[in-house]
Amino acid sequence: MMKWLLVALMLYTAAFVMLQAGYSGPVQTVVWKLGHVTLGGYAGYWLDRAAFRDRIRWDTPPLVMIRRAIIMAAAMYTLGTGL
Repeated sequence: MMKWLLVALMLYTAAFVMLQAGYSGPVQTVVWKLGHVTLGGYAGYWLDRAAFRDRIRWDTPPLVMIRRAIIMAAAMYTLGTGL
């Protein structure tokens, strides 16, 4: 999951560089929002891990995987919409 945190930081850095270069168009906004969504996925994963203390392996029941996907999607949606 560290890869996704680094991707979020790279997206935020790219948006900040665009802002410093004087460009504040729709591409900068999309990059900024992609950073939010990526960070939401990272946060949702760790929220699930902290709340339920389990890892997903090859023999994990499907409902556990669905639970984690719902929690991650909720965090991604919340940060993506700016709530």
